[in-house]
Order: sequence, then structure tokens, then C-alpha cells
Amino acid sequence: MLFERLFREQYQAVAAYIARRAEPPLVDDLVDEVFLVLWQRLEDAPEEPRAWLLGVARNVLGTHIRGARRRRALGVRLAVNQRDPVVSSPTVQSDVLVALASLKPDDREALLLVSWDGLTPDEAARVLGQRPGSFRVRLHRARARFRSALESQEGRIDAGPAGPVTKEVANA
Repeated sequence: MLFERLFREQYQAVAAYIARRAEPPLVDDLVDEVFLVLWQRLEDAPEEPRAWLLGVARNVLGTHIRGARRRRALGVRLAVNQRDPVVSSPTVQSDVLVALASLKPDDREALLLVSWDGLTPDEAARVLGQRPGSFRVRLHRARARFRSALESQEGRIDAGPAGPVTKEVANA
């Protein structure tokens, strides 16, 4: 079979090319990807496939490097965002958290997207896959429920240092 012959003949060259450019634990997986491409595109392989296979290996390495950068950047973003802005903020009192927790998840999500994530109602609607008009109604109702839940927390909207943040969330 053609694939087996090409694999036997070209494996060392592809493995050496990748080994010079990648971490040792990744070499086998990346070489496997190159030969998977060969298997999928066997009819595209030229008579002398070494240069073509090294080109595929270069593309596989590039894809791997871009993916690693994206994963690293995502890890950094997640680490930065792992702190819950509600809990870590010293200006937000526990009554705000209790009021938020008492809301339905959809109401809480609408409020958080607009108030804490800083999205406009149109942007939040897009995130949730809703029409902007429908989302505005949902947001209005969520704000009213939040205000009511907050007022039931001993009427402390203006209490302590959390006053401005609480009012902002209640009226966002």
C-alpha cells in the first residue's frame, strides 16, 4: 500500500524536522498529525513527497503554536477573571449578594451582563441570542425584582460604603 511505503520512507525525516522545532513530549503527536494529513490527502502527495510532507509538518507546527498561544492567553484571562468581582469588591455588601442570589438565574444573568460585565442592552441581547427589545423588557423586570429583593434586605440601599454600588446595580 502506498501510505505504508511513504510512512516507512519519510517517517524519520518528518520526525527529525519536528523534533528540532518542538518539545520532546509533543513530537510523536505532531508527527502523527502530519501522517494523518498524508492519509487524508494521499492523492495530493507528489511522487517525491518529502518536501510536501515537511510543508505539512510546518503547517502542523504553526497550528500547534497558535493554539498554544491561545490556550496560554485564555489561561491568563481566566486567572484574572477567576476572582469574582462581586465577592472580591470590598464595597459590595452581603445584602447585595443575597438579593442577587434570590433572583432567578435569567434575571441575575441579565443584570450581571449589563451592570458588571459592562455590556449595553443590545450587546447583552446578542450574547443571549435574544432580540434587543425582548432583552430590554427582561432587564427592566430583573431590575425591578432586584430592587424589591434588595429592599427586603432591611431597606439598606443607602447603608454603608456599598450605597453607590448598590444603587448602580439597582438602577443599572
